[in-house]
Amino acid sequence: MTFYPLIPLWMLLLLLTLVAVATVTAFRHRNPAVAAWQHRLLVALRVASLTLALVMLLCPGQTTEERNLEKSHLVFLLDRSASMGTRDLPHGEQRLARAAAFLRDTPLRRLADYPRALYAFNHRVERFEQPDDLTRLHPEGGTDLRQAVDRVDKDIGLARVSALVLVSDGIDHSDFKGSDLTLPILSVQVGTDLAEVQDLGIESFACPDTLSEGETLTLAVPLLLNGYPTEQRVAFRVLADDVPIHTATLTLASGRLHTETVPVTFTATGIHTLRIECDAVPGEVTLLNNRRELALEVVTARHELAAYFPLLNTSFRPLLREFTKDESSTFTAVYRVSEDTYRLQGRKPAPVFQNGLPTRAEALKNVTGLILGAHNGDLLSPAEALVLEQYVNQGGSLICLAGSDSFGRLPPGSPLQRLLPVVTLENSLTEGAFRVVPDPAARGALADQVRAIIADNGDAAAFTLSGINLVKAVKAGARVELWADGPSRQPLLVWQPYGRGKVIALLSNAFHLWGLPARREENYGRFWRQLSAFASRAADEADLLTVTVDKRELAAGEGVTVSARARHPDGNDAALSVKADLFAAGRDVPELSRTLDRRTGHFSTDLPGQKPGQYVLRVTSQDGETVLRTRYVLLRVEDVQSEHTVLRSERERFLGFSSERHVFSPTEAAALEERLVDAVRKNVIQRERFLIYETPLFFLALVALLLTEWFLRRRFNLF
Repeated sequence: MTFYPLIPLWMLLLLLTLVAVATVTAFRHRNPAVAAWQHRLLVALRVASLTLALVMLLCPGQTTEERNLEKSHLVFLLDRSASMGTRDLPHGEQRLARAAAFLRDTPLRRLADYPRALYAFNHRVERFEQPDDLTRLHPEGGTDLRQAVDRVDKDIGLARVSALVLVSDGIDHSDFKGSDLTLPILSVQVGTDLAEVQDLGIESFACPDTLSEGETLTLAVPLLLNGYPTEQRVAFRVLADDVPIHTATLTLASGRLHTETVPVTFTATGIHTLRIECDAVPGEVTLLNNRRELALEVVTARHELAAYFPLLNTSFRPLLREFTKDESSTFTAVYRVSEDTYRLQGRKPAPVFQNGLPTRAEALKNVTGLILGAHNGDLLSPAEALVLEQYVNQGGSLICLAGSDSFGRLPPGSPLQRLLPVVTLENSLTEGAFRVVPDPAARGALADQVRAIIADNGDAAAFTLSGINLVKAVKAGARVELWADGPSRQPLLVWQPYGRGKVIALLSNAFHLWGLPARREENYGRFWRQLSAFASRAADEADLLTVTVDKRELAAGEGVTVSARARHPDGNDAALSVKADLFAAGRDVPELSRTLDRRTGHFSTDLPGQKPGQYVLRVTSQDGETVLRTRYVLLRVEDVQSEHTVLRSERERFLGFSSERHVFSPTEAAALEERLVDAVRKNVIQRERFLIYETPLFFLALVALLLTEWFLRRRFNLF
């Protein structure tokens, strides 16, 4: 009960004092015509009337709470995907069994009156009425939390849900973010990080989605064994398109990460599959992470190189000779003859270089790699240096060549001071005999190619470089790919990411003289072809055609939306058309073909559902009958979708879709209940009732008291 006085408190206190004084005075001065008991009765009625009046002036109020059950649904989501079959809990208990037991044995009595909904999900969603029904579930399929939340929104409406409770191991491949919702998402973690159980797993590793034909990809596959007291011998293999390309028997020790290096090269365009697998070790808690399958899109190599020499030097002719051998290649070479005169050469040279380096970085959008022949002092104007910086920022690759006019004095504030991955010296060119040594940590195709060139040339005394540019330091964040061994070890090839692109410093101009005369041209070609592939911009959006699909794993009969962004290499985008062909795996005749509809800024079409199997989606951009670019996407249509193969249940995984930092365990049922009570109380409606206004009882009681006193006074002949 709360009071809201209608008059100031001091006035109420004054009235209360007056009432007390009047009551005492009236009690002491009795009318002789009235009996004592009559006097006491009249005084009592008067005191009651005055007291009631004071209470009315205090204006008592009462707060009531009304539960809004309509907007207080509690939804429990049980993960039943394949990863929940891992038996990493005490006594070999399965994650799914522990999660189902938690939901069955947690009564949440304080929330018994609130509406509840129970769902189990993997790549599909099923609603259950009773927790006991969960015991019949089996772990299978992939985890799609986003689809489960969408189902709740469809069935109940997220606006009517007070909290979502997710009981899971935290593995999800739908990229769901809890920040997308405003309601609380509480997570109950079931599972361990596998550190204390017997398990062998293929860990996460980097692998691109797209390769160029003929490009060598070096995979560094990490394997981790846990829980075994002795070393275990494990058969390991990698298959490309179901053909073994790498086999090994590995000796693994618990807790020690082993990385297996596997080089892979595909020469045909299209979709290729890589299957990485290792045999089971006795006693493993799960076999799900013993195998990894990847799909790689191999596209036609698109190396459109350009070389800009503000000063002609000895590096120009070897480059021109090497990159004009192939009639299908695109190579532009331009050098400055005089202040405003340039000479343009190459294979299909780009007209934008007719007057030297273009004045706008946008003009270089088709150039995958730009070679800069010299850059000291004022060889580059401030405007040219700024264009180079913008080009790299937008995803381009810049290769800076060595020589007497490179890696020396730079103008103060020049963008090249920011771009270069090294700190330059005033007089940096030095002669000598320097052996090329790949950095031990370098595992890419470029370092592997250099190792192969070194192995093919043996220990020939002439297999050295005759000069390098020394540098003051390698910048923090830059990576040394090659070293030059001479009197001391010096950086030879250094690169760093910059914006969306990369900058490469090649600190020797003597690669065209690398090796014996009979091997020099071959060595130079192999080195520069791999360097150009290494330098090619990696940003997919820089391609002439980019393709996206809303899903790559589909249920049987489920359709897919294909979207594409295409541009014409000559800028004639109005002449573009985009076509999609869907092939069943292993077949050359398409199951269906569609021409994508032109939308604002992109092309799009919907493909109907297919029966289970693997399909290759081929998308081509064309100008009339001329095919400009072809891209590929692998689609899997399955009754049961695949699960993520990294199975450690880690707290950090939950933070992406939980609304709070605390992740509950199955033993914290009381804490979970308390948090759910807080969640539903946010929907409680509080109402304030002012009793003197909302009920007539106070007024009627006062009138009754006054009338009773008046009647008695008449009866006692006091009027």
